[in-house]
Amino acid sequence: KYFQSTIRRMIFKGQYEAALKHAGSEVDLQTTVIELLAEIGQLDFAHEFAVRCGLEFCCDPEALANLVAERRATYFQLPEHLQNAVAFADDESTLVSAVEQFILNQDVVGLDTEWGASVGEDSDKADTGDVATLQLASLAGVVIIDIPKIQATCPHILERTLAPVFKSHSVLKLGFAVQEDLRRLAKGHSAFAEVNAVCDMQSLWKVGVSKAKASRLILDTPWGSKEESMRYQPIGLSTLTAVVLGKPLDKAMRMSDWSRRPLLPTQINYAALDAWTLVEAHRVIMESHRDIFSKLIADVRKSHVF
Repeated sequence: KYFQSTIRRMIFKGQYEAALKHAGSEVDLQTTVIELLAEIGQLDFAHEFAVRCGLEFCCDPEALANLVAERRATYFQLPEHLQNAVAFADDESTLVSAVEQFILNQDVVGLDTEWGASVGEDSDKADTGDVATLQLASLAGVVIIDIPKIQATCPHILERTLAPVFKSHSVLKLGFAVQEDLRRLAKGHSAFAEVNAVCDMQSLWKVGVSKAKASRLILDTPWGSKEESMRYQPIGLSTLTAVVLGKPLDKAMRMSDWSRRPLLPTQINYAALDAWTLVEAHRVIMESHRDIFSKLIADVRKSHVF
């Protein structure tokens, strides 16, 4: 009953993967997770978890297909031309190939990480997780890097492929609340000890809102709206994506187990989007507000040495 109560709290907090991990190998608890997901209308997750656990889950196929389609329509998705431009790199050859294809010779790169912290109710408060994946994105595509595997088998390749990108002053690195991502990367390997030309989009947005309040001349910018001026908490990436690109991000995978291999297709998609939307948001804003946006980037652009 205690475990079921904990699982129920996780489900209603949106921590679906955490709930499944908490259930472990206990069939009754796995069934509880699936039933609760069905109860709140998350039939697509209920079906996926049932398949992974080898359990039966009966639902109307049409209703399931409609829910999946509705979720895709509600949240921002990778454009069709990028569906085959997401690479997973876990050895020297795949890393070299993906970086050459999607990252080298790019002026703007989106950066994000997922941490292999403990999965549970308080996992978002933990400060013990190492980087499980590093996502680098450009308008051309995304590479998702298995940092633990690379560090264990071919750590030297990080210096050759990624260190030049991180150290470059000419390649703009876009992140979101990126300081902790960079700190944890540097903790794991010296290739990440120096990072130049970093733009934290959350900090940029905050500066933009402050300037919009002070000057009525720039109220046509995405950060200059009345809604943004009344925001009390720092903007999240999902909300920024909705403001700039029209739809929010689906954050259901945020609390999933990122140390697990292989990653699920839903995890791959989530990780790719978190990095790529930064690059796409940058492109969209530059098209309509280049002068103002460039000045904001210059205001928040930083170098980090760990």
